Amino acid sequence: MEKKYKPDANAFESYFTGQFGLMNLSQLHRKRFKGLLSKTMLSSVKNGHEVTARTINVVAHVFRVPPANLVHPSDVARFLTDYPDGDKPRPDPDSSPNEGNEAARQISTTTGKSDADSCLSQVSTIETVIDFLERLVLNGFRENVVYLPPNLTPGDGNSSKPDARGAIDNLAHFCLPVRVIEQDDWQRLDHQRAAPLRSRSWNAAHVRNRIVSTSEDFCRIDGERQTQPQPLESVLASNRHVILRGEPGEGKTTSLFLHVVKQCRELAAGLCSGQFDHLSEECRIPLPLPLGKAAPTKEDESFCVVDRARDEALRIAYGQVEKAPHEVTEWIKEKVLRNEVDLCLDALDELDIRWHESLRKELVHCSGMGIFLTTRTSADDTNVIATDVCHRYHLVSFGPAQVREYIKRFFSQAEKRGEQLSRELRDQLRLSHGLQELAQLPLLLALLCQWLSARWQWQLTEIRRDIPKNRTTLLRDALHQLMERGDAKHRGMPVSQSPSERNRIKETVLRHVAWRFFAAGPLPIVKQDLIAVLEQHLEHSVWKGYAPPHNAEALLTEFLEDGVLVRQNRGIYRFVLRAFHEFCVAEWILFELRNCSRVFKTRHYVRRVCGNAMTWGRRDWPRSLQPIAEPGWSAIWLLVGEQLKGKEVALFFRAIRRYLNPIADPYAILLHVLKGAWPLDWPLNTSDEYPVMELGARVCGETESSWGAKAYVSRLIRLTKHYCFKDKVPYFLAMTRKERALACLIRIVRDNSIDVQIRYQCAQALGLSDSTEVRKDLLSVSYQIDDGTLRSICTESLVRLCRYGDDESIELLYTLLLHGGDTQANLQHTVDMLVEIDTVASVKAIKKAVAAAADGYVRYLCIHRLARLGHSEMADLLGRIDAEIRRQLNLGARGYVTLLKFVTLQLTRKMNERNTKTK
Repeated sequence: MEKKYKPDANAFESYFTGQFGLMNLSQLHRKRFKGLLSKTMLSSVKNGHEVTARTINVVAHVFRVPPANLVHPSDVARFLTDYPDGDKPRPDPDSSPNEGNEAARQISTTTGKSDADSCLSQVSTIETVIDFLERLVLNGFRENVVYLPPNLTPGDGNSSKPDARGAIDNLAHFCLPVRVIEQDDWQRLDHQRAAPLRSRSWNAAHVRNRIVSTSEDFCRIDGERQTQPQPLESVLASNRHVILRGEPGEGKTTSLFLHVVKQCRELAAGLCSGQFDHLSEECRIPLPLPLGKAAPTKEDESFCVVDRARDEALRIAYGQVEKAPHEVTEWIKEKVLRNEVDLCLDALDELDIRWHESLRKELVHCSGMGIFLTTRTSADDTNVIATDVCHRYHLVSFGPAQVREYIKRFFSQAEKRGEQLSRELRDQLRLSHGLQELAQLPLLLALLCQWLSARWQWQLTEIRRDIPKNRTTLLRDALHQLMERGDAKHRGMPVSQSPSERNRIKETVLRHVAWRFFAAGPLPIVKQDLIAVLEQHLEHSVWKGYAPPHNAEALLTEFLEDGVLVRQNRGIYRFVLRAFHEFCVAEWILFELRNCSRVFKTRHYVRRVCGNAMTWGRRDWPRSLQPIAEPGWSAIWLLVGEQLKGKEVALFFRAIRRYLNPIADPYAILLHVLKGAWPLDWPLNTSDEYPVMELGARVCGETESSWGAKAYVSRLIRLTKHYCFKDKVPYFLAMTRKERALACLIRIVRDNSIDVQIRYQCAQALGLSDSTEVRKDLLSVSYQIDDGTLRSICTESLVRLCRYGDDESIELLYTLLLHGGDTQANLQHTVDMLVEIDTVASVKAIKKAVAAAADGYVRYLCIHRLARLGHSEMADLLGRIDAEIRRQLNLGARGYVTLLKFVTLQLTRKMNERNTKTK
């Protein structure tokens, strides 16, 4: 008797999985497809399509024949044409004979064919819907999201499905979760920040300028600690109608399209797994609509936001609405009628205000739909959506942890040099508070990473040289990068490796614009006044033949296309970031002061620095406004101070001394200026100390050459006794990173005759020097000195200086781990630094210390940190080890070390097993 062949039971489903992108067809009647299957496959074979092993398995399963009879494509074609039952499929052995005959009769009739065609049409429509969702995500990201890593830039919507789905997954993994706070909390911070200013009796306009209206101010007051940011997706999941407010460059558009990505991925997964079909209520379509691009024309009398959102989604997915498949268009129309769509409306501020009322009426009728609206804080959204049904939130910039994670993800796909760049960039931000504050703004952080990545690709990057060391460098590089990208995108100019001369001229124009529209704080840039300023810079002699704009309107258009200036309201503009405005004002002041020092005498320079509105030639300022004493100018004076050179330092501080005549000590004057001219009775807090160090280091560095070695030490010791600088001067000298200053600090640390508190400060300051030259000196000092506290501080500073992860750093940390650590805190810090470096050499050093260390606590620390590096399956074992060690402590040092040796062997065996499984 011939053995009956029974193929894989999932072959039929596998075929349709590849054909239509479905994972589960249990809800469809499989028997109805058997007649259609023969015709479909026969047509495929006759058209020259390849007959794969999966096709043979499907034929064998459906028609119950051994695959050995279907070796050649002609065998498949002949069998599909002439198999014994003709067009009637064989009955399914799992069903009764009557049921099989009934199924055959259904397919043979007209009604049966209609039902089968309907089922097949449903499968085809689901495939088309999934294709639409993938196109919507990829094309939407490509059009609206910028500053992505080069390896994650999405392709067009015509990419193959595996490539498209992989790109979507990579994008979703790269982007950080968006964080928001309630608008009421944001207003509470405004009130708290404005209260001290009101108590100083400043006028109302000044107070409004100082209210926390941007994320830059939010970062400066450390608003994240005073609030509890929450993920945007959790907010959207619990609220149907949400308004997200934020400033330019904070990521509102990115947040909206990240939400679209999340929804589309969930819909595609649900359709593929069969959890729901495309007509069910759970399948809610996100329809993104940039209101600025879809604004009505003058001829339009009404504004139907739903129709425009539907057309915009089809345009994004297919390039043109007319190219969209008919079934997708009809499907979206049906969903709109059922209110089973979510409107994602971007940039209310870019919609003409005369259409706000029409939009409000439309959204009233769309109350059954989900509504997600983004807008700038300058736009009035109170008349668009009723406050009783809508929840308002404010976008929050990155925190320090998010900044580090963004940098790590941005360079994660790079080679080893990219990993080094990522690590050193994070270290530089950790060292400089000013850079860390600016890097919390998503726009500046993205521009910084893009610029470093581009130079790395051009092989121009010398990592430590190219990473910005202060705010001035970061803001200048970011400003030029915006203009270079605008030239490449809108004017067809190639992206250069250095700022072009034409963009340097444009930066000069921006300095004048920034100066003209700044008083106690940034002023609204009215278009009429802005055009008048721009017209002063249109002479051909200024542009030196570098393609000058045709008129002031053309120059304004360039600034808008570059993204340096943005529209705030109708006829009113502003800088995209307040930091750019303050940087350009600082550049203007520095240029004016340098001209003043060349042309006039010192007294004119002093009068200019300490002058009022008349001295600065600003008749539009209040007469009492004095920039040197204005809180709104604090960041500007810091930016000015970062660029002082040579004799400018002495001249500038002579001017400040004249202004503060009762204070004779120049370093006390320095403190006053570095505090941003805040009242002297306001104490410094942690966030204020870093700017003090940065500019103080510059002053100490310029005066260093005039001091002899002994005078240098004695001057330092005398200044450390000053009431203002007793704990800051060592840090100033360390941050100069000059050889004589660092040698002076080492000399003080070694000298037992100097006050021990000063020695503590100098040892701690050396850890901030960012110098690799003093590491060996610190290691030798830690062996020679007898003071345990001082030795511990030197060890801590040495560990901090070894964070770059080069071979010498790892060797020093290994030596310190075996011989130099005399406290548990120092040992933990040393091992944790090796873990943070996270390279092959650092892991090797930790493993080496497990075998070589004589101290049982060192071995125990290394074992724990090795487990933390990714060996999660050893958590239970480590817990048992902890309990056992606590019970065995009475064994003494010998028993403790013996137990740890046993633990090491166990962990090594576990690691080897894990690595073998991974391979």
